[in-house]
Amino acid sequence: MQYQSVRAIASRLKSQFKVDMDIFDVVQGCADALKKMGYIALQRSMYQATIQNYCINLPGNVWKVRGVIRLDAPMTEAGMTITTQDIYFPPQLIFTYDESDDDFEKIKLLKDNYIPQFKGPYIDYVWDCPYVKFNETDVNVAVEVTEIKLDSEKFPMIPEPAFYGCLYYCLYIYYQPLFLLKQTDPNTMMMIEQWKERNIAQSNHGMMMESLTANERDNLFNIMTSMDRKTFGLPS
Repeated sequence: MQYQSVRAIASRLKSQFKVDMDIFDVVQGCADALKKMGYIALQRSMYQATIQNYCINLPGNVWKVRGVIRLDAPMTEAGMTITTQDIYFPPQLIFTYDESDDDFEKIKLLKDNYIPQFKGPYIDYVWDCPYVKFNETDVNVAVEVTEIKLDSEKFPMIPEPAFYGCLYYCLYIYYQPLFLLKQTDPNTMMMIEQWKERNIAQSNHGMMMESLTANERDNLFNIMTSMDRKTFGLPS
């Protein structure tokens, strides 16, 4: 699946409709639209960290911790790199390869064909967002998570099929206060609402969202719209 950035929505609003929305208003509008359409860009990832003071702090876009594996040594010291793929494309979700191996064809073969199992002794934890808490410390771990897919600015990504639904939803919420202040006419507002409804209806419902409870959906979108971008990154 292809993705677009929130900036692309904001840029299209400005170039096509002369609407200059604050980027965080665009994020909120896109989150609301994605919730209506049943789409969200998620990926499975693996984070390596060392437990300090009986906890580790995960990035703010992590939605669910899937498991924690004990490591004998940090993977960077072992010359290994963890590679992830979108959860929409199983089975090659999480696998490793040795960076010292310069056989790029072999690496490509692993990526394209190898169905991995990331194995190791699991360690007990408690997920207390954004912290993972343990009953021991100074232990190297790999944490498998489901997280919101982000762009280079740490803004949530928009699945390609949901692009126009998000675009016209943001246009609609921009014009709502103008309509209430009688700064735009009813016919214009009606036309924008029709655009919004038509484009949202044309987007197919994402399979992932259908399996979530209402509480899980709300939690997911609360994270999407309230991430503190200053907290990203794990302690060294």
